[in-house]
Amino acid sequence: TYWDAGASNADIVAQFDWWGTDNPDPSQFSTANGGTINHSAELSSDPGGGSSLAKSVASRLASSSFDPDNIDQDDPDDLWKLAQYYRFKKEIEKAIETNKEIIGRFSSTIYASKAMCQVFHIFEKQKRDGLKIYLKSMREKQLRGELKETVIDLSIIKSIRDKNYSQAIQLCKNVLEKLPDTRSELLALHNLVTLNNQMSNRKDATEYIDILKKKYPDSRLTLMAREIMGENVDWSGAKHYQTEDPQVAETDLPETLELSSVSPNPFNPTTNIRFVLPEAARVDISVYNLLGKRVWSHQSNNFKAGYHSVAWHGVDNTGSKVSSGIYIIRIRSKNQQATQKVMLMK
Repeated sequence: TYWDAGASNADIVAQFDWWGTDNPDPSQFSTANGGTINHSAELSSDPGGGSSLAKSVASRLASSSFDPDNIDQDDPDDLWKLAQYYRFKKEIEKAIETNKEIIGRFSSTIYASKAMCQVFHIFEKQKRDGLKIYLKSMREKQLRGELKETVIDLSIIKSIRDKNYSQAIQLCKNVLEKLPDTRSELLALHNLVTLNNQMSNRKDATEYIDILKKKYPDSRLTLMAREIMGENVDWSGAKHYQTEDPQVAETDLPETLELSSVSPNPFNPTTNIRFVLPEAARVDISVYNLLGKRVWSHQSNNFKAGYHSVAWHGVDNTGSKVSSGIYIIRIRSKNQQATQKVMLMK
């Protein structure tokens, strides 16, 4: 009664370089409600429109020009590319090892969550043993932020796929208790409605659908859950939910300012600067070119403790688009600062 998958503000990993290739066979795809697929022309160059999948980046990963022996081992972005390279080359053990290294060494960055998903999918696709034990060991660690949510989300998915519904329900209830007002809470509530309805626990399913309606009334997951419960749904006002000001437990926060990620990187035309504050503070964000000239700055603001994201749209302080090249993102708060390089590609 609804689509198989939906995503918003997500990273899509391209395992192959499809630039300039022939159109795929439409029979490989299926659509619902009489939908159609238009394969009028292959992509011969960057289509624009905000895509960060630049041809040179995709080609570098998929060709011999990527040198796995010539990367910065202390750069999570380089390690992430290396993990994709190994997976593309079907060197699965190395892919798993590299992803786990990212998770262990860069747990506070977005790359850790991406690597966690990669490990999950590799284990599932190859039907390997040990995934359940690995997820359990990760849940027992003192994780925080995005990685903590990703681990619990994947644990719930694994339990559902294994048809261990009682465990899935318990994991979802743990989310409601320990991760309120997060993406994981929304997913857990949706799963609780679905699972209880499937198990004919109509009373419990109704209880959780009422919470969804109250907290996330316009979320697509809420509307899907309502359809599952047999309600008529108006999809015209559907929205993708994204936490803007998550309520984070004090123990989940780092002791110092963290620039957790700048992604996508490379980008065109927008990248998101994600950072974590241990306490409420004034934050200054600036972008410099390689000559050290400040080209853009975010209006100084007071932020609450927790996780935040500020977008840079590739423009200077006058609103004019800046040229392609490498820029330095600098974030400062009190006597702390962090920097990261980012590449704008057009």
